[in-house]
Amino acid sequence: MFWISIAAFGALGAVLRTAFSHFLPVTSVGAFPWALFLVNVLGSFLAGALAQSSFVTPAVKMALMMGFLGALTTFSAYSLELIKMMEQGKWASFAVFMLAQNLFALAACWAGWKSSYFLL
Repeated sequence: MFWISIAAFGALGAVLRTAFSHFLPVTSVGAFPWALFLVNVLGSFLAGALAQSSFVTPAVKMALMMGFLGALTTFSAYSLELIKMMEQGKWASFAVFMLAQNLFALAACWAGWKSSYFLL
C-alpha cells in the first residue's frame, strides 16, 4: 500500500507540474522558465512544511515528499534550462535564474518549515 500511495501522489505531482508548464509556457528559447521556477519554490515550501509537520503521519509524509514533491519539483529540468542558457551565451539569464531559483527555493523551504504549525 505504501508503494501505491507514492505512485498515486507522484501522479498528482506530475499532473500539477504539467499544468504549470501548460499555463506558463516558456515563449522563447533561453527565456526565464517561470513554470519551473514556481514549481521548485512551491515544492521547497511544501517540503519545509511537511518536514516539520506533526499533523501528518510519517508514512503519509514520506509518500507526499517522495511521490508528490518528487514528481512536482524538477531539479533535472532546472539543470537543463541552465545548460541551455549557457550554450546560448545568455549569461545574464543564467545568473538571474540560478541565483533566484536557489534563493527563493531556500527561502520558501524555510518559510514552510516555520509555518508548518499553522498549515499542516
